[in-house]
Amino acid sequence: MKIFITACAALITSTLIVLFSLFYSSNALSTAMDILSPLPTTIEEDTDKKTSEDILGCLSIANEYWSDKTGILSLFISHKDLDEIESHLVTLTSSVKSGDAGHYASTLAALREKLEKLSISESVSLSGIL
Repeated sequence: MKIFITACAALITSTLIVLFSLFYSSNALSTAMDILSPLPTTIEEDTDKKTSEDILGCLSIANEYWSDKTGILSLFISHKDLDEIESHLVTLTSSVKSGDAGHYASTLAALREKLEKLSISESVSLSGIL
């Protein structure tokens, strides 16, 4: 009987850990996409200082949020994927500071696509499992 109870406890514990990881990663990725949603898809070479400051402020919030979540997410999501997202955030910040409109647009598109793909792959669905 002790073995059965131990096995049931292990099954329940592992199920709770899996559910926590799924919901945590799904929520973290969704929030990251929400933080980045106000960013314009393109910037102009002559973007005024206020707009640049607003974009940098949004990117600063996104960087801070991502830094806070990376520690736990690294338990559930590939380090390579997490590093790519962090790299995109750093590249976006430097693109805004330098006024590089082309690099900004392509990096933002790549970042949004990466977050979307990760969100789909981490979701509880048949496509996310397969």
